[in-house]
Amino acid sequence: MQRRKYLHGLLVTGTLAVAGCTSDETTEEEQTEATPTEEDQDTDNDEESNEVTETDGDETEEDEADEEETNGNGRPDMVNHGHEIVENPENNPSIAVDYEVENAGDGDAYFLETVVDWYDDEGEYIDTDSETIWLLRGGETWRAQIPAYSLSGEEDRIEDYEISGSFDEQGLSEPPEGVEATESELLVGEDSAEVRGTVVNNSESTVEFLDVIPRVFDADGNHLQDTYDNVENFEPGDEVSINLSLFAMNSRYQEMDSVELHLAT
Repeated sequence: MQRRKYLHGLLVTGTLAVAGCTSDETTEEEQTEATPTEEDQDTDNDEESNEVTETDGDETEEDEADEEETNGNGRPDMVNHGHEIVENPENNPSIAVDYEVENAGDGDAYFLETVVDWYDDEGEYIDTDSETIWLLRGGETWRAQIPAYSLSGEEDRIEDYEISGSFDEQGLSEPPEGVEATESELLVGEDSAEVRGTVVNNSESTVEFLDVIPRVFDADGNHLQDTYDNVENFEPGDEVSINLSLFAMNSRYQEMDSVELHLAT
């Protein structure tokens, strides 16, 4: 299966010096560094063939039909809405990158991963952190937050970062009809959050392996994060309780508003 990128070409770079905002202005030196070489351009052209936003204008009806069959309801189309580095001394770690991406297509995207590479004041690579969600439906927006967990206690080493992302167009299958979540609840504290719920099997089939994915949203319906549990050998008539903790920067907990239990096989 081929991964698709939603931040493509050269990696997108941010600077700690503009913490809390992303400037559109660049110095002559920065422009020079960001100018791709002929070899880079060749590489970018190769990569662009894998971008969901790329079209050649010559698609046949057969090609379009194949695309529609990718996940049964069209194709995802990722639209980037910006990113910024944020600092909050009350959090541990105290530095993170906030990034917003919208699935403007009519197909679902699966296993979305946003990766942040951290750099010091000499431009040397330090470490990498990433965040992943299982599912972003068409029309939904992911407000990703990628804390510098790998550099907790050493955040003062961070000067710059690079951000990239990818996703799959196939991934999750629906469980049999009758396998459903009957209850779900999001409990949020000052510095913690947990999800509770109930899943029942009212079908006539045994589900050998059921994925239970709590998807957490803010008050505006934006996807914040998710977590994961699974149930094995889920037989007809069975009922299971779900109780999972969510991990985030302290400031993010207060943005959590609702939860949806997504079931997949």
